Amino acid sequence: MKRIVVIICLFIAGFVKSQAPEKINYQGIARDALGNIITTPIGIKFEIHQGGATGPVIYDETHTIIPSSVGVFTAAIGGGAVGTGTFSNISWGTNSYFLTVNMDPTGGTSYSTVGTSQLLSVPYALYAKTSGNASTTYSAGAGISISSGSIINTAMNQTVNITGGGGTTVSGTYPNYIITSSTSTSVPTSSLQINTLITLQH
Repeated sequence: MKRIVVIICLFIAGFVKSQAPEKINYQGIARDALGNIITTPIGIKFEIHQGGATGPVIYDETHTIIPSSVGVFTAAIGGGAVGTGTFSNISWGTNSYFLTVNMDPTGGTSYSTVGTSQLLSVPYALYAKTSGNASTTYSAGAGISISSGSIINTAMNQTVNITGGGGTTVSGTYPNYIITSSTSTSVPTSSLQINTLITLQH
C-alpha cells in the first residue's frame, strides 16, 4: 500500500462560553507518496494518547470523508464513530495529550499512521469551559456573615467608631460594649444598626 502523506493545514477549536461544542476541528490535505492529491473517499482514525506520543489511547474515533477537488478534508474530532473512551470525559487540564492521525486511502479501515503531534493550547479551551461554569455560591468564614448581598465583618477585636453629642464614650469589650453619653443623644432609627450586645447609659 502506498504511503499516505497528509499536510496539516488548519487545527482549530471554536468554543463559546457555556455553549462550547465538545469538538475539535481538524483539516488537512490528503496526498499519496508521489504527492498526488487524493479526491476519493478516505478513512480517518483519530487516537488521543495520554502522557506521551506512545502513551495509552484514552479515546479514538473513525470517519469516512470525501476530500475536495484539491484534496482538502475536514473532520470534527469528537463527532466521529467512537471506538474507545468518551471525548467529553477527557480531563484536559490534568495531563498532556497527543493526537495520532491514521488514514486508509481506499475509505476502509486498513489504517496507516500518518503522524502524531502534541495537543497544545487550543484543545485546552475544553478545560477552560468548566471555569466559566464555576459555582457562584459562597460561604462565609469565621467572623464573616453574608446577608442580602452584603458582607459583614463580625470578627472579634474590631475598632468601633461612634460619633455622638455631649461627650460620648465607649467602654467594654466585644461583644459587650457600653456606650456612655453625658447628654441625650438622638439616633434616627433608619441609621441605627446594632449587631452585638450594647448597653446605653446616660
